[in-house]
Amino acid sequence: MSFLKDYEIVTGNNECPKMFHHFSALVALSSIVSSRVWLDQGQFIIRPNLYVVLTASAGVKKTTAMSVAKRLLRELGDRVPLSAEAQTKEALVQTMSNNSRECKVGVGEVPKHFSPLDEERSKFLYTPMAVFVTELSQFVGSGSGHMVDFLTTIYDEEQYTNQTKNKGTDILPCPYLTLLACTVPDWITTNMKSDVISGGFCRRAIFVYETASSLRIPFPEITPPMEEAWDRLVAYSKELLTVKGPMIWGEGTKEFYSDWYVNLVRPSDPIMEGWFNSVHVQVLKMAMLISLSESMDRIILKVHIEVAMELVNMIETNIPKVFNGVGRNELSAIANKLMEMLEHSDGKRMPEKLIKRTLFKEADPSEIARIIQHLKETGQLVREVHKHPTTQQDIPFLKLVK
Repeated sequence: MSFLKDYEIVTGNNECPKMFHHFSALVALSSIVSSRVWLDQGQFIIRPNLYVVLTASAGVKKTTAMSVAKRLLRELGDRVPLSAEAQTKEALVQTMSNNSRECKVGVGEVPKHFSPLDEERSKFLYTPMAVFVTELSQFVGSGSGHMVDFLTTIYDEEQYTNQTKNKGTDILPCPYLTLLACTVPDWITTNMKSDVISGGFCRRAIFVYETASSLRIPFPEITPPMEEAWDRLVAYSKELLTVKGPMIWGEGTKEFYSDWYVNLVRPSDPIMEGWFNSVHVQVLKMAMLISLSESMDRIILKVHIEVAMELVNMIETNIPKVFNGVGRNELSAIANKLMEMLEHSDGKRMPEKLIKRTLFKEADPSEIARIIQHLKETGQLVREVHKHPTTQQDIPFLKLVK
């Protein structure tokens, strides 16, 4: 068994989309491992901290996924500090400042990018913090405010300094912040500006978009195998608190990764441009975590890179759906909502009359007609005519194009 496989067993009897559980598990694992583990890339190092935003309409069990990961971290007490769900950037920095930890590794192992505490380069300070928030909107506020800027800056900082007029200076050595947040697409399209989407935060965050599962489980019971898997999870998590040192490339892994990286194809969709520029870092972070899920030998194997690539491929398809409504054209947000309605409907189609009635509170009839016409002309939906089963009257439907 491994951490991730046991986590899958624990979360296997509920209606939450599996991808939400997969990435919640990775963030929990990332929070446990912290800055004690790193991958040396020469001019910089990569640490396995993740920002993950679970994105779906209300009722798609985002909080269910988060609650399992959060409960696991709480089993570890104060070994993994958890932030408040709603606070200012200054309060978060102060909390992190109070949680600096010392890590002792082998002689000469402290990365040159860190500030060692001794001449042997065997000790360094790091500042961990896990942020688990059920509403991203409560944590960052609306728009591209100070908190988003802070999350962007601290993501890969070697040292973060915050100076305030009245409270002095806080210095965070080797800050390590992980984020697991939930949001709905409407909040993103309404509150996040285009420059934020194409900028630093969204290149660092992994937006996992899912729709409601068709699975219905009236009694999500906890089975004996799930209880056993939970006990193994907690036990292994406590062991992971002791893992430290550099990750090591397994035989042939470095060459395999290099070939994949060099041959990456730049996407045609401008929304994916920021993701393209950082996807290799996300693959390496996930590969590190997948390796540590199975063993504490800190060796990255080819299979770990392959699994990370598979996870990336699974989420890439849905990333544009998160941001399609962002832009200068206000009707794009409504078009995005129409597409989401079709995505959730049976057979990916709905009566056109019902769609117009639903969207009327957000746009006038001419605007709705323009949206539908645009989506048809761009090949995103088609109009179909079906007979009413009783009256045999023609009923126009709009159907999502796969």
